[in-house]
Amino acid sequence: MQEAFVNGRTIMKLIRLLGWLALTSSMAFPAIAADVKLGFITKFPVPFFATMENAAKAYAEAHPGVEIIYGQGASATDIEGQIALIESMVTQGVKGIAITPVDPTVTSALDKAIAGGVKVVLMDNSIPGWENAAALATTDNYNAGKIAGAYLKSVLSAGDTLGILEEYPASRHSMTA
Repeated sequence: MQEAFVNGRTIMKLIRLLGWLALTSSMAFPAIAADVKLGFITKFPVPFFATMENAAKAYAEAHPGVEIIYGQGASATDIEGQIALIESMVTQGVKGIAITPVDPTVTSALDKAIAGGVKVVLMDNSIPGWENAAALATTDNYNAGKIAGAYLKSVLSAGDTLGILEEYPASRHSMTA
């Protein structure tokens, strides 16, 4: 139940974010205010990002003037793939890109997109030292950790073994410069 609460809050943030991105893109380009094309790029195929993508699809379905182009890296280190997706979406005429950046290396491609009038929103994590995003939408990982810890405390007994997995070190979530 706690996981559903955290995921539900994340989904609501994402839905508000997509609405904001669609609205600001339309205001920046009034000639296309009736329709807006957005890019949605996630790092790699895992359930968390699938949930985000499903929320974006639900938003687009509920808002017929919004078209979303989806892209996803092959792995947590697919920097070249993410850069290619950014460039491809710009070529396809997106007015905004929501992205879970793999690495700070993608900033040059994002800067080119911004120079071309594309709004960029970072999701899930920031890019330390990069100040050009129109917005940042992240989860509160500290509180999520507290919720996870409380849950583990409720189901584990003294002496139980607990394994801890660490993500790819270059992908620091919710970091700021």
